[in-house]
Amino acid sequence: MFAAKGTATHADVARAAGIGKATVFRVFPSREAMISAFLEPQTIWIEARVCEAILQARQGDPWTALAEALYDVIHRIRQDRIAGMVFDVDTHAVGDDAHRLATLSDELIALGIRAGRVRSEVTSRDLRRLIRGLALALSSEQEARPEEWDRCVELTLAACAVQQGKHSHAP
Repeated sequence: MFAAKGTATHADVARAAGIGKATVFRVFPSREAMISAFLEPQTIWIEARVCEAILQARQGDPWTALAEALYDVIHRIRQDRIAGMVFDVDTHAVGDDAHRLATLSDELIALGIRAGRVRSEVTSRDLRRLIRGLALALSSEQEARPEEWDRCVELTLAACAVQQGKHSHAP
């Protein structure tokens, strides 16, 4: 249910598990606690993917590393909608996890900037907002086809890329 819808209530979880709502509340005393538990494996996967991209960027082309990581994250969100909530500061604990992911993302972006491939003003906050926007928009369109998700990734990458013959800011 979290994978398909990206969210659920205590009643939804109880119904799906065939248990009472009180049991769910004992395990997850708040909606935030429940969401945090479901987000943890997604957060770990996304952090690992960004770490892998950083290693790839250091060994070769930072742009390819960033692009492949972004495609992988968006494909993950398409398969499991709750993964998109990792980028939502309103539902994700703005603590160590969010800070760690931002730090890793900033490192990957900095490698792209130093290589002259990523616009100098792009930050992890920008990328988080773009990813969350894609996740929200495309998740609400249940019939969105995989190629539509990919086209949105291409547009996001185009927004982050240094344009040939232009300075860092768009006109």
